[in-house]
Amino acid sequence: MNPEELKRLNAFIRQNSKPELTKQCLEKNLSVKGTKHDMAVRLLGISMRPSIAVEDVAQRPILLIRRNQHGRYVHDPTRLVFDKLSRKVVGREGKNGEVNDLQRNDIQVCQQYKFQYVLPEYLDDPPYPLEKKMVREKELVSDEEDEVEEDEE
Repeated sequence: MNPEELKRLNAFIRQNSKPELTKQCLEKNLSVKGTKHDMAVRLLGISMRPSIAVEDVAQRPILLIRRNQHGRYVHDPTRLVFDKLSRKVVGREGKNGEVNDLQRNDIQVCQQYKFQYVLPEYLDDPPYPLEKKMVREKELVSDEEDEVEEDEE
């Protein structure tokens, strides 16, 4: 109730007696029970309930997950790909449409949006296949031998 309504209510109560308020309530088919104050509130149509603050009502953000041209369910702002059955994030869609495994920063985005995700087998870059790893080691050894030969000269 605002201060203007309170002043109007107090003035109305002072001007009328309880029998007068009872008579007015009967004419308007209102309840005659209660005190002089209660009947005056009914006659003036003043709401005694506090108004509900609209700012206190929080709205949930709407997250749209759409099916793209590749047939995958993707959250557009993050490009995260969801599994249809488990409804969990399984990867991130690349520029060419391929699905890449989740990386650490993708998991942080999932936690930010509170998405459930499938933890990949390798969180960082997947390890090289055994053959490629051996070739790389041989290249490193040959580079070290070249450096040793240069030092001897």
